[in-house]
Amino acid sequence: MIDYTGYLPYASDYEKGLIALLKKGTRESVASHYQISTRTLERHLKSLREKAVKQGFCPDVDMEYTCPAGFEVGSIKID
Repeated sequence: MIDYTGYLPYASDYEKGLIALLKKGTRESVASHYQISTRTLERHLKSLREKAVKQGFCPDVDMEYTCPAGFEVGSIKID
């Protein structure tokens, strides 16, 4: 299970609500609370991770330094 607390600076208010409920319950319970499917929940979380990666934040590959405002990360090379 991914810890989404590091993604909070990149999340919208809706996504912050999803993350807050994910800390307390399962994906199925969060999806039923928001009356969405678990697949839709997964899409929201994937979109959040992609948004964070474009700003230079991806703890999955030890990339935890964000790029300056107004810039996006173009590509990442992992050795």
